[in-house]
Amino acid sequence: MELRDNACLDALSWFESLARLSAWSAAGAPIENLLRLSYNLTLLAPPPFCAVAACPLDETSFDDLLRRQAFEAAAASLIGTALTYEIVSHAETAPATVRIWLNGDTGETLVTSDTLPTALVRAWITFLLGMGQATGSSHKSA
Repeated sequence: MELRDNACLDALSWFESLARLSAWSAAGAPIENLLRLSYNLTLLAPPPFCAVAACPLDETSFDDLLRRQAFEAAAASLIGTALTYEIVSHAETAPATVRIWLNGDTGETLVTSDTLPTALVRAWITFLLGMGQATGSSHKSA
């Protein structure tokens, strides 16, 4: 997906897209699809959220991770450099729990899911949706 440097969604549309992605992830969507759509939303993030939602990988590198089924690495790359995450628990036979927060902020999100890649991407989505509500930018704040 080649985008112009200034291509982005308006905040309401972007948060509505994140909310749909969140619902889709809760319904058990395939991780590869969740990752692809999440990456596309990083490219369309409006200011000021584009700074927090920025993935440090270019599309070719991200696609390579998906092609190699390196889903954990792809999910971790979505978190970028503005956010920090911690794997709270993870075992082959147990659900994974991930904590994510914005550097220098006290708010955090804790998510548990069946797999680590899914927990990472769901925590990322949940954190961003929370930012939208906190700033009055999401569809739920209107």
